[in-house]
Amino acid sequence: MNNKVLVIDMHRRFGGGQMHSLCKLKMFKENGIDAHILISRDKKFREKLSELGLNFTKTHIRLLFFVKPIFKVALAIKIFFMCKKHKFKIVHCNSDYEIGAARLAAKFLPLKVI
Repeated sequence: MNNKVLVIDMHRRFGGGQMHSLCKLKMFKENGIDAHILISRDKKFREKLSELGLNFTKTHIRLLFFVKPIFKVALAIKIFFMCKKHKFKIVHCNSDYEIGAARLAAKFLPLKVI
């Protein structure tokens, strides 16, 4: 069984949503699941992830959020290529627009979106 999970967290500032993602990543690591997180360019969150030795990729896609159709497609493309490269089978999202983009990528890859 392939235990590779991609967690998506596009929150702008470090807060409750990012703390939830951080706890989820710690839980995955403790259970031996290979997890990676796609984050926006929040410096505080990147430092926290680096301190804990967790895998992350930062992106500037969040800048397109105000034009939601473009944002959704750009995020879907990023998810598609990350999942294809790293062979992720599960994508864990924290908001509705992340789920929409992940489902769009899942139309082309065998992904389970949570």
